[in-house]
Amino acid sequence: MDRNDIVNQALRKYVQTNLTPTAEERSWISLIYQAVCSVLSDGKCLQIGSYPRFTAIRPPHDLDVLYIIGNWDRTEPRPYSALLALKEKIDLELAPPQGFTTSVELQTHSITIKFIRNNLEIFAVDIVPAFITEFKNEFHDDIYLVPEI
Repeated sequence: MDRNDIVNQALRKYVQTNLTPTAEERSWISLIYQAVCSVLSDGKCLQIGSYPRFTAIRPPHDLDVLYIIGNWDRTEPRPYSALLALKEKIDLELAPPQGFTTSVELQTHSITIKFIRNNLEIFAVDIVPAFITEFKNEFHDDIYLVPEI
C-alpha cells in the first residue's frame, strides 16, 4: 500500500467517524422523509442535494425533496397556485414523527417544513415542486421546470 492509499484510507475513516450523519440521525431523517412522502405520494418524491449524495455533514440540518406535480402546461402557468396548494396540503395532512411539531412556510420556489422539538428547529425539509417538461437530458432523464413566485 503506497502513501496516498494510506492517507486516503485515514481521511475516509475520519470523515465516517466524525462528519457523516450518525445512524440515529439517518433513522429520524428516514422517518421524516416517509412522513412527507405519505402526504405527497412516494413515487413523486426524489431526494436531491447533499444528503442523497452522501455529502451531508453532521449534524444534518435539512433535506431537499423534488416533488413532481405533473406535466408543464405552457398555456396555463400556475406557479403561485401550485405552491399554495402544496402548502395547504402539507398543512392539512402531514403527521410529523412522534416528538416533533411542524411549521410550514411558503418560499419563492419551495415549501419549507420545519421540524421542531422543545421549541428548537431540529431539521427542515425543503420541498421543491417541479413540472415535467417534454425535454430530456443526455441520459434520457426528464428535465423539470421549477416554478418561482
